[in-house]
Amino acid sequence: MNFYSSDAYLEALAATWFPGRRCQVGLFAAEGKLFRLVDVEGHGPMLTDGPRPGSYHFLDYFEHLEGAGGPGGARSIRWLPRVALEVREIQGPSLEEAPHSASVAVAPYVDWSRFRDWAAFQAHVVSRRGNLARDSKRRQRNLEKALGRLRYEWDDRRPAVFDLAVAWKRSQYVRSNLRDELAILQNVQMFRELWRRGLLVISSLSAGERLVAAHLGVVWQRRFSYWVPAYDRGALSFSPGRLLLEYMLAESQARCHSQFEFLLGDEQYKYHYATHRRLVGNLGTQPLSESLRKGARAMVKRTLSLHPPSLEKARTLQNRWAARLGHAAL
Repeated sequence: MNFYSSDAYLEALAATWFPGRRCQVGLFAAEGKLFRLVDVEGHGPMLTDGPRPGSYHFLDYFEHLEGAGGPGGARSIRWLPRVALEVREIQGPSLEEAPHSASVAVAPYVDWSRFRDWAAFQAHVVSRRGNLARDSKRRQRNLEKALGRLRYEWDDRRPAVFDLAVAWKRSQYVRSNLRDELAILQNVQMFRELWRRGLLVISSLSAGERLVAAHLGVVWQRRFSYWVPAYDRGALSFSPGRLLLEYMLAESQARCHSQFEFLLGDEQYKYHYATHRRLVGNLGTQPLSESLRKGARAMVKRTLSLHPPSLEKARTLQNRWAARLGHAAL
């Protein structure tokens, strides 16, 4: 069971999006498999899909319960989005064959049982990208020359680190012409609630007196989730985000975690480190209303993509409305 199926996460999610409402974590059955979801009074089970109000971008994916018996007593649901469907080993340094369909995403991870020590993992990384370790050492030396000695913290409790991580990530969304997920008030509140409950691990990298990278993550049942990486764009030439990631990988192995999960997304850098990837997709029959809504959104996106200035304006307006309303408007 991953973190997104835990009472700790689901209760924090419900408390953030539906404050004051009664909620209960329970068993739900889809396609003969059991899942843990949170059911909110007057709303129903909180699922993951779509940017409409009431959907939850940072709920990464569900895993079914192993060895939980049959679905007796569980509520039946016809459709569950973002479910881990299968695991595949990564065979080489390049991206593997495309997933089964456009509706299937990937979530790479490191299986630490494959490596007896840090040196063995470093050899694995060299096999994926031969110059990566040398390049990281060079950038670290240059960063220390420019700004001062590096200081890494696995769990940095300073409030300013949380605030900077959120601000940097929001800037990255805007630069990348993506919807600003952290303009959605509930998303930031959810991370604060997880931090308040002692669940959020905020890692940081400083050079001299200057914070240059930060990360919001979580450890659950010996699995570390690499969740929200952020960095100071002013230090971009030194790759501070990568340097922090590599410190965190070493710490994760030293803490005897079973996995270092990169979560959803097949960005190339993840394949420099990952050993496996999960295929994540929908389970069951998607409701017609959801299919129509997704189709309409895809058509609008395709049309706007032919006119980049219009797409940029649409994104800007969407982010403004999201910030004003406290949720994604489209």
